[in-house]
Amino acid sequence: MGRRFPAWASALPFVAAGALALGLPPRGAWAAQDTTATVVSVHGGDTLGVEVADGVRITLHLLGVAAPELRGLRPQGAKREVAQPFAEEARRALEDLALHKLVRVFLYGRDAFRQVMAEVLIEGENVNVHMVRAGLARVDRAARHVPEALQRKLESAEAEARREKRGLWIFE
Repeated sequence: MGRRFPAWASALPFVAAGALALGLPPRGAWAAQDTTATVVSVHGGDTLGVEVADGVRITLHLLGVAAPELRGLRPQGAKREVAQPFAEEARRALEDLALHKLVRVFLYGRDAFRQVMAEVLIEGENVNVHMVRAGLARVDRAARHVPEALQRKLESAEAEARREKRGLWIFE
């Protein structure tokens, strides 16, 4: 009797082929590679889908950024999951900023959760820093392999958002 695989397993060869076509560095390779892409979807305040040349689509997580989660929070006694505060605002802001736009993407490999980590620029503006400065995301201090220059920009943006009491910092 043959082994049974989950339904999603049949998509793995296509995902791997897409990553190879994109030139995505293998897990553990942290030298940035850059490309241009069009943002085709936004999944949260720190995650978006892009399409590169040849129609290859890939989901990116903003390197060094942690936005509130759209799901996964279950209040005591609740029957369903709810979003964290500012999660929907962060998703909408990223959508307004990036959806259907041409972006420059710097790829930094995958994190421990197999997410493709990236720094994203739109017309020279750093999207990672923009989301933190707007108070719609925090600096992910647990993120590994964040270039020192980007880390400094993110921390400065978070300090500004806290000082100005933007978004997540409104009640601090």
